[in-house]
Amino acid sequence: MNPDEFVWGDMKSNGVSKKPLKQNESLQKRVEQDLLAIKKDRKVRSFFCADNVAYVKD
Repeated sequence: MNPDEFVWGDMKSNGVSKKPLKQNESLQKRVEQDLLAIKKDRKVRSFFCADNVAYVKD
């Protein structure tokens, strides 16, 4: 499995698809904000700790 799949999985379960866009809100900006939130929460680092992506750390 690729760590990217964890990022997109998190985006699907917690990101844009779970919070409707407000009137005149840009989808691109919302996705960028959600990705920055993942980065700030340091979730990305945790995605590399999963057993099925441990090969990436080597």
